[in-house]
Amino acid sequence: MFDIGMQELIVVFIVILLVFGPKRAPELGRALGKALAELKKSFQDVKKQVETEFKESTSDIQEARKSFEDLRKKVEEGVKETVGINALQQPVKDIIEETDEAEEEEEEEEEEEKEEEEEEEEKEKEAKEKEEEVKKEEQAKEGKEDKEIQPGGDQKKEGLNDRT
Repeated sequence: MFDIGMQELIVVFIVILLVFGPKRAPELGRALGKALAELKKSFQDVKKQVETEFKESTSDIQEARKSFEDLRKKVEEGVKETVGINALQQPVKDIIEETDEAEEEEEEEEEEEKEEEEEEEEKEKEAKEKEEEVKKEEQAKEGKEDKEIQPGGDQKKEGLNDRT
C-alpha cells in the first residue's frame, strides 16, 4: 500500500511521541489500530456485498436466458402449428417416399431393358458369325468343287494372264 520502510516508521513514531507525548501515544495507537481494523472490515463487507450482487445478477441473467429460450420454443411451436407444418410433414414424407420408390423401379426397369438389349445384340453377333462361317464353308466347298471340275484350271488361267 504505502512504500514505507523501517527507518521511516521509526521517524514517524518519534514524531508522534514528541507531539502527543508518552501518555497519549498508546491511546492514539489503539485508536489508529481500531480505525484500520474497522476500515478493513468495511472493505471486506463491501467486497462480499459486491460478490453476492454479482452472483445474484448472474443467476438473474441465467433465469432470463432460460425464460427467453422457453419463449422462443413456444413461439416456434405456435408458428409451426399455425402454418400447419406438422400436419403437412407426414403426407409430404409419404409423397417423397413414393416418388423415390417409383424412381428406383424405373431405374431397375431401364437396367433390365439394357441387359435384354445387350443379350439380343450378343445373339445377333453370334448368328452373324455363324452365317459367315457357313458362307465361308460353302465358298470353300464351291472352290474345291471348281478345282475338281477343272483340273489344272489354275495353270491355264496363269498362262492366259502371262500372254496378255
